[in-house]
Amino acid sequence: GLRVTLVHELPHALQDQHFALGQFLGDSRDDGEETARRALAEGDATRIEDDYVLQVLTDDEQAAYEAEFEDQLEQSEASTGGVPDFLSASFGVPYALGPPFVTMLLNDDGNRSVDDAFDEPPSTEEHLFDPASYLLEERADPPSLGLDDAEDQGPLGSPNWFLVLAQRVDPDQAFEATLGWAGDRFASYEKDGRTCVRAVFRGDTEEDEEQMEAALDAWVAAMPAGAATRIEVRRHPGLDSCDPGPDVAITLADSSGDLLLLPNTWGYLQAQVSGSLGPAGSRCFARTMLAGLPFARLVDPARQDELGLEIGRRTAGAYAACESVP
Repeated sequence: GLRVTLVHELPHALQDQHFALGQFLGDSRDDGEETARRALAEGDATRIEDDYVLQVLTDDEQAAYEAEFEDQLEQSEASTGGVPDFLSASFGVPYALGPPFVTMLLNDDGNRSVDDAFDEPPSTEEHLFDPASYLLEERADPPSLGLDDAEDQGPLGSPNWFLVLAQRVDPDQAFEATLGWAGDRFASYEKDGRTCVRAVFRGDTEEDEEQMEAALDAWVAAMPAGAATRIEVRRHPGLDSCDPGPDVAITLADSSGDLLLLPNTWGYLQAQVSGSLGPAGSRCFARTMLAGLPFARLVDPARQDELGLEIGRRTAGAYAACESVP
């Protein structure tokens, strides 16, 4: 485990020598860009770590490392048992979504693409959540919050929109609504002595905003009465949610860690064909591959062999269907 950890950390030293890693992370304009840059650095180090485990360690060493890793994971989960799962998942975004993002770069133009990304880094968390958006050079256009006295304004980001929504609504609906992200803004404010949060979403298209409206309506309906309201600010969908007070019981979901498997899988499917189909084609490929495969099936440990066979059967057809996507 120590050897594998060193192999992960040494690429960070190399990144620092070539790209001034501390400054690279510190130059971020907001939390979303900082997370995206950190994901690039962590994804780059993780691919070297993975290569070391698979190509250098013997079979016996790999088995010993996996056993050691599982033991450390159990200890970590026990020591952080009181931390809401949502927070753990949010902090884990660079480690869950950085590797597929870097894999996409490698398949696009090899190590040169990874180096180029340090010079032209991802600027939003959408570039992690939907990696094709980075190659397509899609940028954020934050909407107005419509608030005069808001505090701590900033981007909520695609991963957090997804994680928040999926606590209350079907993860597949939450994921589809979030994929249409073209910018957002959120802030905290005070209302009648209560702390509230407002978040406003801009979609790529009118259909994307309609999908987000439906997801927000379902989320609000799943909350205690009066705790949240779906709003519209300058024709963009949004959410007002206030602390309901100590007398209202709200159950926290425990699925956040598993939820990141969905954008992780989406990213790896895009990465698999980014070099041959291009970014738009790789996005088509990922959508075609996941069509009709609900989240519950992706995370069911008893059905992984069956899922692997289904993915294999779909690959050729999905590739052919997306070859002509410009």
